[in-house]
Amino acid sequence: MMTQEPRRGRLAGMALIVVMIAVTVLSILAAAFAYSMKVETKLAQNANSETELIWLGRSGVEFARYVLAMQLTIGTEPYDGLNQKWAGGPGGLGTSNSVLANVVLRDYQLGEGKFSVTITDLERKVNINIADQPTLEQALRLVGVDAGDSSSIAG
Repeated sequence: MMTQEPRRGRLAGMALIVVMIAVTVLSILAAAFAYSMKVETKLAQNANSETELIWLGRSGVEFARYVLAMQLTIGTEPYDGLNQKWAGGPGGLGTSNSVLANVVLRDYQLGEGKFSVTITDLERKVNINIADQPTLEQALRLVGVDAGDSSSIAG
């Protein structure tokens, strides 16, 4: 009789370990399933608001076109400058009396959503098709190309 009691205790301890492993595995599976359902719910919400987001983006483009058109109506600023409203600046002298005086390009609230407008002029970019060799070599050095390789790449 004495020899069977320690054996029964070992089996009971082994069964407890197996049950604990099964509970842990099932808990991990339940957590993974809950996380998956959270992701699926978020994807369904995004799909429902897709049309609104498309129209919000189109509104941002039209707003940018409006700002550029209103900038052209300011007679005292017949130039493009980074101090103007469209470039994110405070605006020139003529802007204070125009419709652009209170225009905000960041976090513009429209309905349920917000959008921000960033307008970048193409004049500050270099056309590599017509750039001379020193300009290309300088650009390549600025982006981290080795100085020895920049002249052959620019050529």
